[in-house]
Amino acid sequence: MKTIRLLGTTLMLVLLCVFFAACSKEDDNFYVPSTGGAESGIPNNTIRYKTTDGIILRFENEDVFGGAKIISNKYSTTNGYGTLVFDSEVTAIESSAFYQQTTLSNITLPNSVVTIKSYAFYGCRRLTSVTIPSSVTSIDEYAFCGCSSLKNVTIPDGEIGIAGYVFSGCSGLTSITIPNSVTSIGYSAFYGCSGLTSVTIPSSVTVILSGAFERCYGLKSVYVKGSSPAYIENYSFSDAFEYDIATLFVPKGTLEVYKNAHEWKRFENIQEWDAK
Repeated sequence: MKTIRLLGTTLMLVLLCVFFAACSKEDDNFYVPSTGGAESGIPNNTIRYKTTDGIILRFENEDVFGGAKIISNKYSTTNGYGTLVFDSEVTAIESSAFYQQTTLSNITLPNSVVTIKSYAFYGCRRLTSVTIPSSVTSIDEYAFCGCSSLKNVTIPDGEIGIAGYVFSGCSGLTSITIPNSVTSIGYSAFYGCSGLTSVTIPSSVTVILSGAFERCYGLKSVYVKGSSPAYIENYSFSDAFEYDIATLFVPKGTLEVYKNAHEWKRFENIQEWDAK
């Protein structure tokens, strides 16, 4: 059994204001490159990546990979991706490891990675795709905050929580299916994901914290699979726009339950669906 850290953060309202929208410390004029991921199935001592300029990534601090040391960093013009090779398997992507690497467009992490720590990919505004291996058991707050070009992300189907602000400002995301084992969705986890049109919430989710889907102005469909409504804090969807425009789809036979449930009842349009 994996040991899971369910990470949340209690922040003062003033901090929420500071980190709203794209969470970026730079301007909001983000370039969106074409998609396409790096090759998967890599060794545990290797990270593969792509950059928009075809140049290797450079790190101010190389000691951010769970104790593994970089022994090689090359970019292949033939294969079109960069390769980071370490002296041992990579177990963690430490805090701010790829902080504001603005040319990073794609990355594939090895199956040895267990944790992705806070701000690991903060402000990687050209990152379009990331493969998170099933070995990951924790993702800390702000890990992908401000990755506004992120279009494809695979959240591991393991025992993992979604931390506060983890995908905040990822305005390129259009839909997301949360794995069946996730039990809570953290504070402002998808805050400002304005391109998000659809989200599916599994029955395993029992708690949705404040601001989880706040300012997701494009959200049109919310599918829930739980026959019993999850506890949802005030302002989890916050803006009246979302409650008026988005349709809430609930499991067959639970329509009245959701129509009378705290916060869920604020949705103007609630319909039943086959949630198998």
